[in-house]
Amino acid sequence: MICDGSDIDPEHEEVGPVMDGDDRCFPKFEDDYRTYEQQRDFQRGKHQDVVVGAWCLGTGLAGMAGVSLTRRLRRRWGNGARAPGAQASFSDFRTR
Repeated sequence: MICDGSDIDPEHEEVGPVMDGDDRCFPKFEDDYRTYEQQRDFQRGKHQDVVVGAWCLGTGLAGMAGVSLTRRLRRRWGNGARAPGAQASFSDFRTR
């Protein structure tokens, strides 16, 4: 686990940012400490938020790409081609 503040070992000495099982983390801008398990759960929660956000972004982009492709294909091959000079019907305008 990585501590973003001070990492204190069981002998109350400050160690590097990588936590061991008995260390305590004093995060920046917080008054209380976290144990190894609490810090692990905190980091997993942040990771889960990133994963969910990436999935939502990817799904949204794929949907927009699908809509764009569908519109381009309809425009290219037509949506029921009309004869030259024929009058347009309501169905020709509803997808635009």
